[in-house]
Amino acid sequence: MYGLNQDCSKVLAEYLKSEEYKELELLQSIIIDFVLNDQILAKYQPNWKFRKTFLKQIISILEKNNCEINSQIYDSYIDLINSSECLSTKDDQKYFVVFFSKKNINEKPIVIEQFANAITNGTTGLHIWPACFQLIDFLNRDKTLLENKKILELGAGVGLLGLHCLNSRNINNYIFTDCHSMVLKQIETNVLLNHDQNKVHNNSCRDCKSGDQEKIISIYELNWLELEECTIFKDNTNRDLDLILATDIIFDPDLMSALSKTLSFIWSNQLDSRKLSFYIASTIRNEKTYETFLENLDKEGFKFEILDKNLASSKSSTPDCFIEILKIFK
Repeated sequence: MYGLNQDCSKVLAEYLKSEEYKELELLQSIIIDFVLNDQILAKYQPNWKFRKTFLKQIISILEKNNCEINSQIYDSYIDLINSSECLSTKDDQKYFVVFFSKKNINEKPIVIEQFANAITNGTTGLHIWPACFQLIDFLNRDKTLLENKKILELGAGVGLLGLHCLNSRNINNYIFTDCHSMVLKQIETNVLLNHDQNKVHNNSCRDCKSGDQEKIISIYELNWLELEECTIFKDNTNRDLDLILATDIIFDPDLMSALSKTLSFIWSNQLDSRKLSFYIASTIRNEKTYETFLENLDKEGFKFEILDKNLASSKSSTPDCFIEILKIFK
């Protein structure tokens, strides 16, 4: 909620759901101290519409209970109404999302900049999709799965999955890949948002070295339809991968053959492909497309195991769809 840390968000969400609005002065103090005056939220503002709706609900509660509204809350709401953001209709409108650790509220949060629209400039990669959260929850259950691993992510989008992995585990290398130039730039932007500028090294290959914990972050272009242009394995580099990760990349039936061939390409460039596994979380929006993906896996000689399957969150963009997590291997 509003990018708050897990404890504060849970308390506030339960309070608003209860509709038993007691201690309204305490509510106002929480809003002022943990929302309006929070340094992280002040610097990385959430979506304008969300901020406006959130404060409108708080003000409505206070008014209905004849509570005098603190001027800072009211002024913040007025400022939002008068903000230039409310007049913007641009397709490239951006906002920030701040993710706090569920287990450790003192852990440095992940800051992600994403686009407001689900599709921007012909790509879905500039927005966070539901399956990402499901795979994050799954990976959090096994502390050893990511530990000291070299990982490549397909269709990395805005980079949330990779940045979470880097924050939560001691990872040797993490390679973000995508094919769209705007998405690659957004990954780079979000990597730099989460790593001190002086500790991140960028070179012509889009490699970033995080100096704080000696983790290596790489960003590569990988077009599934132009594998001959791929430079990830140039000069015998990155031939020791342990894991491949991906979320919500199963949506275009015309790309399913190219995706399975890309997996075969990655496997063929490994020194020991027997240790390599692919974990993918997919929102099953179209059963036929998903079946096409599985059929193409079989054609390329891959096997799979269903690890998890749950309905998407009721608050997601696809509340009636299942999200399935597969482990794919040879």
